[in-house]
Amino acid sequence: MRILFSPIGLTDPISKNHDGAMLHISRRYSPEIIYMYLSEDMQEKQNKDQRYTKVIEYLDKSLGTDTKIVRLDGSKIDSVYKFDLYYEEFEKYLKQIKNDYPDAEILLNTSSGTPAMKSALQVIAALGEGNYKAIQVPAPNKVNHEPPEIAVDDMWKENKDNEKGYKDRTEVSTHLQLITKFKKEIIKKHIDQYDYHAAFEVAKDIKNSLSKEALKGIEAAKERLSLNYLAYAELFKEAGADVEKFELDEYFKSESKDIKLYEYILSLDVKVKREEYADFIRGISPLLRDIFRIYLERKLNINILRYCDNYSEEARISLEKIDSEINNKTKYMNEAKVIKEALNKEFNNKFRYGSAIAASNLLVIIAAFETNNQILDILKTLRRLERNVRNIAAHQIVSINDEKIKEGSSSHGKNGKSSKQIIQMLKIITQHAKINKVGNWNSYKDMNEYIKGLI
Repeated sequence: MRILFSPIGLTDPISKNHDGAMLHISRRYSPEIIYMYLSEDMQEKQNKDQRYTKVIEYLDKSLGTDTKIVRLDGSKIDSVYKFDLYYEEFEKYLKQIKNDYPDAEILLNTSSGTPAMKSALQVIAALGEGNYKAIQVPAPNKVNHEPPEIAVDDMWKENKDNEKGYKDRTEVSTHLQLITKFKKEIIKKHIDQYDYHAAFEVAKDIKNSLSKEALKGIEAAKERLSLNYLAYAELFKEAGADVEKFELDEYFKSESKDIKLYEYILSLDVKVKREEYADFIRGISPLLRDIFRIYLERKLNINILRYCDNYSEEARISLEKIDSEINNKTKYMNEAKVIKEALNKEFNNKFRYGSAIAASNLLVIIAAFETNNQILDILKTLRRLERNVRNIAAHQIVSINDEKIKEGSSSHGKNGKSSKQIIQMLKIITQHAKINKVGNWNSYKDMNEYIKGLI
């Protein structure tokens, strides 16, 4: 069974002595049912002389067919240029048609009506799951003309397409170019939202329509957000990215702690942009520990591992090591005294030596040596956020939003910081600690723009 869904336009039903699109498709495909979608203006013309339905009656008589005509009221939409309105309207009608005739082939006239109507049907045909066939009908002389106001009978008699051997002007749209275009735009939208996994999955569907560089670029971004920064740098070079602009050679040097922290902070920044606040908060703790430790080493020239039981990542603060420096009167004696006094004072002489290095105890040591109150305020705010919100996000099923972050980072209910402000604080601390070797905090944005330019 065939059904034709057709908006009615100014060149219907007959123009310049040739079929308009609706009539020509009907002549070529002989649908059993025609759904005519008539705007308010087209309804006035139909009511005046029944021109659209009458030509189908003449065609039925000529071909020996019996076509059912269903008129659809399009007068409710007065903004005939709005694609979205017609997309929703046509989807509604076509869904009902599919429900009523599930096995039917549905022909869509994409040459009649306003540009918004035509575009809406073309998109529906390209993206829809129905058994759609989008059909275009170019004008006989490649120029459309509104038919003159003459009697329908005369219009039909003078129609040259009624002659034997008429030229079939119908063209079936394959949608491939349109689908590709849509998917490219979807990929770009995913990239703008930092959803590189989704972008890569869509890209694989149209890989033959994308350059090798574009696919490598999207894959590079996916690897980067997963913190596989070496793979990112390699793939991004293969995508043709400017090595100097994106400082890619930095990634191929020894596995630098600085690069790891830089990329980690950028990944947290992405989580904030995507409003993934719980993941953002959960990612704070390991970052603060490393930043505080490097701040001690590079800004305050204090190697905390000297006072630990070993030099590994699992190092624990050792009372024996601290006392050894003090009792042996080494050059670090005074430093060791300050550290011991600070820890004992903060924890009321109950500090648990043997505890792992953590942001909580590192902050106490930093505060004993740092004289820059602005920096101390930032460090304390970061630690407050970790203490107040991180544990909740890690151990409870709870919604985390920007307001909770502000509350958790505030001191006595005042001066709370938003997630964006927290990210800015992290950037400030890394710069003071001389961590940020790469230095471009807009790196993800620049990467996105480069990749989109390849698509």
